[in-house]
Amino acid sequence: MMTSGTSARAKYLSAALVVALVCALFAPVRHFDFLSFDDPEYVSENPHVQAGLTKETFQWAFSEAHSGHYHPLTWLSHALDIQLFGLNPGWHHVINVAIHALSALLLYFFVLRLLAPNDREVRSTSVGPALICALIFGLHPLRLESVAWISERKDVLSVFFALLALHAYVSFARHRTLVNSLAVMVCLLCGLLAKPMLVSLPVLFLVCDYWPLDRLRVASAGVSSFRNRIVEKLPFFALSGVFCVVALSAQASGGGLRSMAESDLSNRIAVAFTATLAYAGKLYWPTGFGIFYPHQMLTPGIGAGSALGLIAISGWCWALRNRYPSLLFGWLWFTIAILPVCGLVQIGGQLLADRWTYLPHVGLILGTVVFVRDYLTDSFPKLNRVVIAALPVVACFVITARELPHWRNGEAIHRRTLAVSPNNFMAHTNLSFDLLKRGELAEAKVHALEAVRLNPTYPEALNNLGTVHGQLGEYREALPHFQKALEIRPNFSAARHNLQLTLVHLGRNS
Repeated sequence: MMTSGTSARAKYLSAALVVALVCALFAPVRHFDFLSFDDPEYVSENPHVQAGLTKETFQWAFSEAHSGHYHPLTWLSHALDIQLFGLNPGWHHVINVAIHALSALLLYFFVLRLLAPNDREVRSTSVGPALICALIFGLHPLRLESVAWISERKDVLSVFFALLALHAYVSFARHRTLVNSLAVMVCLLCGLLAKPMLVSLPVLFLVCDYWPLDRLRVASAGVSSFRNRIVEKLPFFALSGVFCVVALSAQASGGGLRSMAESDLSNRIAVAFTATLAYAGKLYWPTGFGIFYPHQMLTPGIGAGSALGLIAISGWCWALRNRYPSLLFGWLWFTIAILPVCGLVQIGGQLLADRWTYLPHVGLILGTVVFVRDYLTDSFPKLNRVVIAALPVVACFVITARELPHWRNGEAIHRRTLAVSPNNFMAHTNLSFDLLKRGELAEAKVHALEAVRLNPTYPEALNNLGTVHGQLGEYREALPHFQKALEIRPNFSAARHNLQLTLVHLGRNS
C-alpha cells in the first residue's frame, strides 16, 4: 500500500520516466518524410483526408471502406492532422509518437491497478513491474512500424483506446455500475472504429478475470462464476461480432482477402502456427525488421514443428499455472489477441507484420515481467534483480535507436527490408518507384525487373516496370506490362492512364 510521500513520488516519477524515454527515443521522426508505401493513399494523395475535418469528410469516413479498411476514426485523425499541420510529415509523425507515449503511460497505470487489490491500495512493489512493462512496450523495436509509419496511425490510435477500455474494465470489474459498463462500451467502440483488430478485446477482459482480478472462482450456491462473467460481457461480444463482419466485408470489397484457391487450409494452418511462434519469439529476440514480409508456401514440417513448439509452451504455462499464474495469463492474452491476424484468415500478400504484435504483446510482456519478478525474488538480491530488469529495457532502447533511421523515407526502409528479406517483391517494387521519382532509372529498372520476376501477377509491379520502360523511351517493352496489369486488375486507373500514353507514343489510337 502506497501511503508515504516517497512511494507516491516514485510512482509519478516512474510515469514521467516512461513518457520521457519514449519521446526521446522516437524524437528523430519529426524529420522523417512520408513513405511511398500506403502514405499517399492514406494521407499525402487522399483528397478526402486533405479536405480536413469537413462534413463531407465525416460522411466519407463513416460510410465507405477505403483501401479495404473500415476505420473512420483513423481517417478523421489524419484529416485533423491536415487541418492543423497541412502536409508537413514531421508533425504527422509527432502525433503518432505522442499517442504511443500516452499508451505506454496508460499501460503503466493499468499494470499498477491490475496488481493492486483495489484502486486505493497501489502497492509500492508493483511500481517496478509496471515501469518495466511500460518501458519494454514503449521502447521495443517491434513498435517501429506502428509508430514511425504515418499510415499505421490506426495501430497507435486503436491500442490507445484499447488501454482506455482496459482501464474502464478494471473499474467495471470492481464496481459493476451502469456508468462503468457504458465507459467500457464507448472505449471499445472507439477502438474498433480506429482499427477492427480489437475484436478480441472482450475475451481479453475474461483473461484479466482469470488473473489477476481472480473473478472466475465458483460462486456461492454452486453458481458458475465463469458463466456470470460471460453473461456480463455479452454486449461487448455483440459489438465485436458486428465489427468482425464489417472488417471482413471491407477486406473483401478491397480485394484484400486471399481465397482458398490462393492458399489452401493446410497451408493456412501451417502459416498460423509459424507466424504465432515467430511473433512470440520476436518479443524476446528482436531481429530482422522490415516493412513487408511476403507470403510464402510453407512445408508441412515447418508447420508441424511450430505446432509442437506452441504446444510445449502452452503445456509449460499450464503446468505452472498455480505457482506462476501470470505465465498462463500472458500466453492466453497473446494467443487470443494474435488470432485475428495469425494467418488463418489471410489478408494481403504478407506472411506476418511487426505492427500486428502491438496489442498481443501487451499481455505477454506483463505476464513475463511478473513471472521473472516472482521467480527471481527468492533467488537474487535486490541489486541483481534491478540489473536484470534493466537489461531488456536498455536492449530495446539501443536496438530501436539503431533501426529507427531506416524509416526516414521510402528508399531507406525498402533498402533495409531487402537486406533482411532479399526475395521481397513488394520491397523491390516500392524501391523501384522511389528511385524512379528521383530519376535513377538504371537502378529503378533493375528492381522493377526483379519485382516482376518474383511476382509476375502483381499489378503494381507490372505498372512500375512499364513506367520505367516508358521513362527510358522503351515504349514497345512497356506496352505488354500495362496490358497485363489491366488484365489482372481491370479498374487499375494508373495502368490505364499509362497505357494510353504509351499508345500515343507508339503512334496508335486507344
